[in-house]
Amino acid sequence: MVAERTPIPTLLPANMPVIEGGEPAASSQCQVAAADLIGAWVEAGSPETDPFQFADASGQNCESTFAEVRPLFIEANLWYSGSMSCVACHGADVVTASAQLDLSNFAGINAGSRRPDAESNGTDILGAGKWKSSLLYDFITTSKADVPGHGNISSSLVVSSGLPLPEATPTP
Repeated sequence: MVAERTPIPTLLPANMPVIEGGEPAASSQCQVAAADLIGAWVEAGSPETDPFQFADASGQNCESTFAEVRPLFIEANLWYSGSMSCVACHGADVVTASAQLDLSNFAGINAGSRRPDAESNGTDILGAGKWKSSLLYDFITTSKADVPGHGNISSSLVVSSGLPLPEATPTP
């Protein structure tokens, strides 16, 4: 008996494994917890193109932009080994996206969740600029075993982002 095949994929695509081991490459970028990077962006008013400042894991003052925050939402295999990207469930089509939330771009993130359509705003996920009061903070830092894809999120994930700010030199 020959099994009939359908051209429609029925399984989610596999993700590449996380590369582990070895010494990390020297980088001029700052090392920061992913949740802290997103938090600094939110606390700075969630600018789309303007840089925002944050302190990295070693306390060094650094500067980054949304362009370096966005990959945290769109890259797979980041928050934990084997994870799908956030946009796999929270994509541009808010009618079908989980929680009617679009994390694929700046406008979608700022439009919030529970949106009836792409043109509407929904529930603010950024806590009106108060990171630790935001829904996004809650979902990133608290295990949600009952929400698919959220149970294994590592709130201690450290990423490379931004550049160190030059140290101020005192003027005589």
